[in-house]
Amino acid sequence: VFVKAIIHVLKKSCNKINIIIIGDGTLYKEALNLCNNSGFKNNFTFLKSIPHNEVLDYHSVSDIYVSANKDGNLINTNLEAISSNACMVIPEPQKKKQIDIQTDKFLKHSVLYYKVEDVNDLAKKIMFLLNSPDNILKYKNKIAKSKVKFMKTWKKRVSEEVRILENLARK
Repeated sequence: VFVKAIIHVLKKSCNKINIIIIGDGTLYKEALNLCNNSGFKNNFTFLKSIPHNEVLDYHSVSDIYVSANKDGNLINTNLEAISSNACMVIPEPQKKKQIDIQTDKFLKHSVLYYKVEDVNDLAKKIMFLLNSPDNILKYKNKIAKSKVKFMKTWKKRVSEEVRILENLARK
């Protein structure tokens, strides 16, 4: 959905857009083929995987972060984006599947939601941000304010998880 949406945006926008796609999941080859055949190959950079300590560098040079994960929004990649005060476009909660009902309470007014599997809706949200850069800054500020209510630092989170694993190993 993301690659198709961004190709749609590239066709309509006169903005110079550079897209970084990080990850090598099951859709990697399909995404690579779509980009290569789109006529916009040079707008895309594919990075299969990067170390956690380099993630912030990519967020700091990015205007918009888009999550294509439709199985839940509190995944590590999204938590890294939240930590980085990213302007986030993420899948809307899926009430019928009980996905992200609670997460929505934390993020509701701090992110832009798009309809899952809806290429046009995602493209529309991205165009909205590209056409009004002030809104990018607005969403970055919103996530910065809202995250303090629910987010732990990475170091604290990892320490707690290590402690949990150590306790499980002792049992």
